[in-house]
Amino acid sequence: MDITFVLPKFLTQPNNEMGTINSFAKHLSDRGHTVTLIYPLELNQNKLQKKINNFIKIIKDWTGETHSPDKNLFYTDIPGVNIQVVYNLSPKYLPLADKIVATDWESNLAIQDLPKKYGEKYYFVQSWEPYFYRSRKPLQSLQTPAQKIALSEWIKEELIKLGQDPFGPVGNFIDQKNFYCWNDFDNRSYDIGLFHHSKTKKFKEELKILNRIKKERSSLNAAVLSYGSPECDLPHWIDLTINPTSFQRRELYNEIKLLIYKNKKEGWPREPMEAMASGCVLISNQNKGVQEYINNQENGFLINSERKWFFFDTIVNNMVNKISYLLSNHSEAQKISQRASQIVQEYKAQKTIEKLEDILEA
Repeated sequence: MDITFVLPKFLTQPNNEMGTINSFAKHLSDRGHTVTLIYPLELNQNKLQKKINNFIKIIKDWTGETHSPDKNLFYTDIPGVNIQVVYNLSPKYLPLADKIVATDWESNLAIQDLPKKYGEKYYFVQSWEPYFYRSRKPLQSLQTPAQKIALSEWIKEELIKLGQDPFGPVGNFIDQKNFYCWNDFDNRSYDIGLFHHSKTKKFKEELKILNRIKKERSSLNAAVLSYGSPECDLPHWIDLTINPTSFQRRELYNEIKLLIYKNKKEGWPREPMEAMASGCVLISNQNKGVQEYINNQENGFLINSERKWFFFDTIVNNMVNKISYLLSNHSEAQKISQRASQIVQEYKAQKTIEKLEDILEA
């Protein structure tokens, strides 16, 4: 098959959902399909915004500040996969294909008017975007004629509630050759690690958790894996890695004992799986995405994040209590670490890719 994936935007730093798409694209290519990833510089459906963007482009051209895609695109080296950066989704920029797959609500709306020769239309739903503010267009996107593919079981259930008949769940996987446990739990350098994804995520809450534990344990040290620069300064006892590569993530996971994961609404996040495969004990809020593979107190910990009182920060208190307990009870943490590593290894690429392949070939 000739398969085109349309990404939501030009990516200059790692992105959880788009990292998943890149991995799927590579494995589909390895199985003999012709795969193209399209990175548009513009996808906005608002005509006024398009005019503003065009005006800004004219000014940048005039001042010599035009963006150079080839130098800044984060995902560039995927053997066997065609990568194209285009100005927009005009047909003149797109290859002919058997299937065209949108990867978020904006790209799904953008492909709806394309002629059939550019591919039968699918929308790969990886996160539940109607949760976000201004949800009218994400909801509108879910009602388009494109066939929906759910990444996870909980997303499939949400789509069914909207009257859709989605394929899936496809599930997710990790690169098991890259992410595995090679360092003993007691030999790890960092007591705690955490992910920070962007300025839209509340990093100050995570920092509050770390600072409270530091008051209890003066020897505490921590590592932050950040996609983009945090919006606040970090104390000296926290090591920061910005935009970690796959290799850097593997090395860091094997130096971290406990990993905090506080993203709230994701379809099926891969980073916690990578960390669990590397022997980290995951402590997450009750994110529906991580509940696809975490059983509370068996291979990780799910923390209640509901606020009972306006001024009572439930999730901070609950996470601090759980982390303090695990740091004082290494034997229990080690058991969870071993179970997590074993269970996550069950999520293999071949099984997941075959599911997606069967859907696209149907």
